[in-house]
Amino acid sequence: MAGGHEFQVGLIAAGSAVAGGFLSAMAGVRVEKLRQRSATCERVELRRVAAVQRFATAAFAWFDWLGVLENGSRIERHARLDENNRRSLARQQAYRELLLLCSDQTFAWLQEFYEPLEYRVRRHVVRPLLDGEPLADEGRSASADYDTFLRRDLILRLRPEVAVLRADVPAGNE
Repeated sequence: MAGGHEFQVGLIAAGSAVAGGFLSAMAGVRVEKLRQRSATCERVELRRVAAVQRFATAAFAWFDWLGVLENGSRIERHARLDENNRRSLARQQAYRELLLLCSDQTFAWLQEFYEPLEYRVRRHVVRPLLDGEPLADEGRSASADYDTFLRRDLILRLRPEVAVLRADVPAGNE
């Protein structure tokens, strides 16, 4: 009977090993799926941050160019047009990318607030400046509103878009 008992113990041990291996494999697959999902979410967040940065940089560069023109720069008309077109195109491309990657709330906010403001700037600021004319009151108002939008409103609105990547990180020696 001693041999039968050893056989039973061996069967139990083998069954436990198979069950343990199966559970371990299931856990490994689940952990790998979680890791892949986390990596995908991180890539999406990084793309969103890059889109925010590109748009903010392009919008500031375009607006800064308008400031150069407003301050009476003696740049020839074709050079003004070429540079404005280059900066405007960069801003428009960055804006379209941001619209594709931002949250639904930010998408709606940009369409409600940014697009009408950009239109005002193009109509009342860009056109006169490209023609070498001074800004009228509506142009100065649109310029001031766009400046406030870039320096305050846009930053406040886009901060939540990159919140995941701004998580508190402990200081180096703590």
